[in-house]
Amino acid sequence: MTFLKRTIKAGWQSFKRNGLVSSAAILILFITISSVTSVFLFNALSKKVVKTLQNKVSIGVYFYTNVPEPQILQFKEELSKYPDVKSIIYISREKALENFRAMRQKDDTVTRALEELSGQNPLPASLHVKAENPNNYKNLVEDIESSQFNSLIESVDYSDRQLAIANLNSLSKKVTQAGWFIVILFTIVAILVSFNTIRLAIYNEKSKIEVMRLVGAGNAFINAPYTIQGILYGLIASIIAFFSFAIILRFVDPVLQGYFLGLGEDINLSNYYASNWFWFLLLQIFMGIAIGVVSSIIAVRKYIKI
Repeated sequence: MTFLKRTIKAGWQSFKRNGLVSSAAILILFITISSVTSVFLFNALSKKVVKTLQNKVSIGVYFYTNVPEPQILQFKEELSKYPDVKSIIYISREKALENFRAMRQKDDTVTRALEELSGQNPLPASLHVKAENPNNYKNLVEDIESSQFNSLIESVDYSDRQLAIANLNSLSKKVTQAGWFIVILFTIVAILVSFNTIRLAIYNEKSKIEVMRLVGAGNAFINAPYTIQGILYGLIASIIAFFSFAIILRFVDPVLQGYFLGLGEDINLSNYYASNWFWFLLLQIFMGIAIGVVSSIIAVRKYIKI
């Protein structure tokens, strides 16, 4: 217990004595920890957006305008028996026209064009089909196009939406990969800065270490204060990062919510961060202390070999 108290005291004194370089090490560690946290938050955001888009995806089956409603409802009944089908919404020609008028009610050109049709309805009836599994849409489209009702169908709308999701997934993976590259880069920089900071502390206390050796102090006793110093770097940087993200995300959320307003979902990273605060804090502390300890061990081992 006495050894531990002396070690912590010596580590803290060394930390304060090299205040400026210690601050530099903490800053680099803070940036590194923030990079790791940002990658995890981005992954959570991209998964949320992709999942939301997938839930909004459906196959639009549009029928020729001369197809009787009973035949469409018969096809709907047959389609509902498919194991891959989750739900089917039928939109009649009248409902389609009503929805179109509601969406374009402020567009005078569209309003005049509809009036010129003298009550005729150019819009087709349609079925909007959701699959149980987003990966099954392609097979479902093939089943629809090869069904006995195919002659009633004018078009099947799905490929453009699937392409958008595929592009989003691809972009998400590329950004994540770039994020991890930045994390690795900052981790290397953090280790180098922490290493040199502790090396400087060792150099400043060279005569003290030599005296400790003369009186028979072991490597563990010499090493411990600098290990504590590395732990302090990581601990302080991780605590700063934890509270910084808690504050920053409150300002980021309104921007994200405005950007993703059309999704109809609550994109709230601060709530996600708050609900997973323990795991984020654990990750940040582990990352900070690990880098600090590794740096101190490398620095002291190099010195002890002399």
